[in-house]
Amino acid sequence: MVVLVALLVALGHLDAVAARLAIERSTAAVWLVAATGFFLLGPYSLVGGVVALDFGGRRTAGTAAGLLDGIGYFGATLAGWGVAEVVVKWGWPQAFSTMAVLTLVAIGLCGFLWRVRPRE
Repeated sequence: MVVLVALLVALGHLDAVAARLAIERSTAAVWLVAATGFFLLGPYSLVGGVVALDFGGRRTAGTAAGLLDGIGYFGATLAGWGVAEVVVKWGWPQAFSTMAVLTLVAIGLCGFLWRVRPRE
C-alpha cells in the first residue's frame, strides 16, 4: 500500500512538472523533480530489499536482490537513451508526461504483485 501511495504522489509531481515546463521555466520544476525522486526512493527500496527477502528467502535473498538491482540498472541505462529520444522529438514537457504514463504502468503492475504470495 505504501508503494502505491508513493507512486501516486510521484505521478502527481511528474504531471505538475510537465505542466510547469509547458508554461515557463522555473525553479518550481526543479523542486518538483527533486520531490518526485524522494517519493520514488521508497518504492525502489521496498522492491529492492523487502521483495527480494520475501521471494528469495533467507538463503537466496542476496541473489534475488542482485537480480532485481541488475534489471533496474539495465533499465536505467536504457532510460537515458529513451528520455533523450523523447526530448529531441517532442520536448521536455512530453518527456515528463511519458514518465507519468510509465508510473501508471508501474502502479498497474503493483496490482499483480499484491496477488502473488511468496513460498513458505
